[in-house]
Amino acid sequence: EYSDSDSNEKKYGCEIRHVMQCLDEGLTESPMYPTWMSFDILDTCDRLRADWHQVYPGDNHIPAFPEKPVRPAVSANDKTEEAPAQVVTEKQPELPKVPKAAALSKAPDWYRDAAFYHIYPLGFCGENRFNDFTAQPTGKIRKVIPFVKHLRRIGANAVYFGPVFESTKHGYDTADYRVIDLRLGTNRDFADVCSELHKNGIKVVLDGVFNHVGRDFWAFRDVKQHKWNSAYKDWFNIKFDGNSNYNDGFWYEGWEGYYDLVKLNLRNSDVKQHIFSCIEGWVNEFGIDGLRLDVAYCLDRDFLRELHNFCKSRWNDFFLLGECLHGDYNTWCNDAMLDSVTNYECYKGLYSSFNCANMHEIGYSLN
Repeated sequence: EYSDSDSNEKKYGCEIRHVMQCLDEGLTESPMYPTWMSFDILDTCDRLRADWHQVYPGDNHIPAFPEKPVRPAVSANDKTEEAPAQVVTEKQPELPKVPKAAALSKAPDWYRDAAFYHIYPLGFCGENRFNDFTAQPTGKIRKVIPFVKHLRRIGANAVYFGPVFESTKHGYDTADYRVIDLRLGTNRDFADVCSELHKNGIKVVLDGVFNHVGRDFWAFRDVKQHKWNSAYKDWFNIKFDGNSNYNDGFWYEGWEGYYDLVKLNLRNSDVKQHIFSCIEGWVNEFGIDGLRLDVAYCLDRDFLRELHNFCKSRWNDFFLLGECLHGDYNTWCNDAMLDSVTNYECYKGLYSSFNCANMHEIGYSLN
């Protein structure tokens, strides 16, 4: 709602410009005012343009509607009611369509009909909380093989595995992307699991934990040992004029202040090459069908674009899912980055709507 008064012009002018900028970026809702400033794609802006007599950022590619014809006035003294004059107007130009969020993603066809079952492998196999890196591989990941019948019975046709690679504790503190955690088994064991799933028409998606690694990650161990002379010091965000809470003799960036998880420098070409070669190895060895990217909202966006190009240029039906908490999901879910993202906002809203009779939260999230 707006009016022509000077006071309202000052009050709403900046917000109308904001609407136009959102439209230029292909948004159908304002990230600044998500609860109320959603707008009809382009119809409204042309009315704003005409009423406010302003030029907006979108004018270079959004054609304006021609002015509406003025209906001839009818005198109040006229006793007879005349039919309104027929006015021939110029055909309005067709406006470009701003794509909806759902249409932006070109997710592979198999995903659209997939019913996912999530397995956290270390919990599923009942394994120890800590890895001593000396025990013999257990082979317990093979417990998934007899479980395949249950997956088929309940209609699951895709499995998302939590972390499966060598780690210190919970799997998200990776020690080596190339080796299955010995608490779960060997690479051969997991290859047999994936083969059985594929034989039964079940897709396999792995957890890609690329934002950070554990302190036992092989390259970080080298840095701890050789400090400035390590060939891998640039793989991480390190300052040698500080110290860590582990007294390493240097400061490093951890994930959101948690220093058991060492943040990778995803702008380093060697780091990216290592990650991409590992993904290619997973496809060749296990035949994986996609990745769920841990804390995708933290990942460098240029890295996401490169990851997208790397995967899609090799396997066009490869699925990329990102873990996102809140915000404008179109930031990560688009043709250049990810096929889909987690919708934690609506997950929480659904939970509250049923358990707390709180419909406001799910309504807010959906809007």
